[in-house]
Amino acid sequence: MHNVEKRIKEEEDIRPQPFDLNKCHESQVLFQMFQRDYQNLAREMEILIHVKDDLIIFVKKVMEKTKKREEQKVYLPVPQYIDYFQKIKYAFNLLGKTSHFLEQSSVQELVCSFFQSLEYVIYYCPDGKTLPKQINSPLLTDNAINLLKKNLENNQIEYWKELDIAWNISRNNWPSDEAIPPAYTPTFYDGWKLPEIHHEPVKTVEKD
Repeated sequence: MHNVEKRIKEEEDIRPQPFDLNKCHESQVLFQMFQRDYQNLAREMEILIHVKDDLIIFVKKVMEKTKKREEQKVYLPVPQYIDYFQKIKYAFNLLGKTSHFLEQSSVQELVCSFFQSLEYVIYYCPDGKTLPKQINSPLLTDNAINLLKKNLENNQIEYWKELDIAWNISRNNWPSDEAIPPAYTPTFYDGWKLPEIHHEPVKTVEKD
């Protein structure tokens, strides 16, 4: 009997101790990082939806102008075209950030749809040959550039390349002898504002 009790005691000593996940500092850090990444994704998707809505509104304005005077081009005020060009570059950047969370078919459809609208607007732009090339801000990100390369048709890629450095060079590769274009903050037709970014510090847990 004494030997049995001794063996049980030995087994209890080597038995793995209960693991409390809540006390694991590394797990808490990972969870907080996941929450932060999810919040960032939700924010960027919300912004992309509002940007897309504004792009649609502007393209409809251009279409209405062209229908009224089909025999000649009738233009909207130039600042509205500038706003459109900035927004569509911003949309490509947002897609570059969020594309890996979306189905590839949806990503390709959005890229092609945006680019087709870009071609249409440039055609009906008062200075379509030079104005788009002057829109440096925002610069396309590396992710956005790779996204365009991956999803555009060959003829669209050629068209995109003709838009020159402002549409083909990222901030990382911008010429060192030229000033980096300023950051871009969009404004929206309905007055919607960009949601604030909340940076929550990672909480530390004292180890027992």
